[in-house]
Amino acid sequence: MAAVMHDRSGEAGADFEEYWATRSRTSRDGLVVRHMPLVRQIANQFVRSTGTRADLEQVGYVGLIKSVERFDPAFGVPFEAYARTVIAGEISHYLRDLAPILRVPRWYR
Repeated sequence: MAAVMHDRSGEAGADFEEYWATRSRTSRDGLVVRHMPLVRQIANQFVRSTGTRADLEQVGYVGLIKSVERFDPAFGVPFEAYARTVIAGEISHYLRDLAPILRVPRWYR
């Protein structure tokens, strides 16, 4: 499994500072590509019979893009900690939407 670059190094923080200053698509894409292994790692935790790993990864990538766009380095929180919650939330919402709306009681079947 590939290691994710931690934001404790100044390089990742500088990349986010650059993205916040310019809001350029290329710097956003670079941040997304750098943190793709994080999505794979989180999606592996959610693999169930209800969804395939590829589906969960796609939903996780949406969460990663949202977390890169919304992350503010001024709060002093590591990006990985913020992104994990956003990605896991997106995958949880996806799985919740797949679940049946109404639970049929066992005695009724």
